[in-house]
Amino acid sequence: MTVGFSETFGFDLDNLENLLKIYNDHPGLNSKEIAELSGIGRRKVDGLNGWLKQIGFSELQNKKLSKLGTLIYSYDPYFRNIGTIALVHYKLCSNPETTIWYEIANVFFESTKKFQRSDLINFFERKGINGKHMNTDVGNFLEMYSGTNYRGLQKLGYIDVRDNYHYAWPVTRVPPEIIGYCLYDYIERFQPETTTSIRRLITESGRVGKIFKLNKIQIKKKLDALESQGEITNVKYADIDGISYVLQRKSIEILQSYYESI
Repeated sequence: MTVGFSETFGFDLDNLENLLKIYNDHPGLNSKEIAELSGIGRRKVDGLNGWLKQIGFSELQNKKLSKLGTLIYSYDPYFRNIGTIALVHYKLCSNPETTIWYEIANVFFESTKKFQRSDLINFFERKGINGKHMNTDVGNFLEMYSGTNYRGLQKLGYIDVRDNYHYAWPVTRVPPEIIGYCLYDYIERFQPETTTSIRRLITESGRVGKIFKLNKIQIKKKLDALESQGEITNVKYADIDGISYVLQRKSIEILQSYYESI
């Protein structure tokens, strides 16, 4: 299966910030009413709603912003902060339902950092992922990170283009607090645990180190900063470097503290 929710419309932050404002100011509107109010076509509204749902910013069943969406709208409604951009990247690439993003970040980039679009197409075909939206979603993925047609996640420096090749790079600009949010979000959503190893953080699918392509040295710097803030404790057991979760706050509380501090 592929993402399929994009309806061929890319991840345009300018359009998403417009939709975020409408949901904040006018909760309860349906897609037709949002289209009339925003001047955006109904199909495009449906596509943008799909993006908001997949990054966890909306509760479409209740036609309103989620707690996370409300927090982002309160502190960074224009998607200018690097932490917000990194958060969106994490949400897409850690979610198994967003197949294209999840598979590229967690599997494809495990063995390569230099590639062409055809390499991605071949990768998904070999995995038997060839639905009607696959080609469009691959294009949306590349445009989101390295394109020039709209404002996406280019600010991360995750992917760039040189001589007809794409290159994937570690996202070293991600703030430590966003790493902290991701650590706690992971155990809230997927796998409760009180400790984990750094190796697992950088090698297991859906984990924060894998999502941001950080090596052990790079993520250790982020974890040291989080320890100084009291969010985790660095530990060593059986000669394995790891972390212990302090578990005093939820992920969204860590995120709110980050925005309040900048």
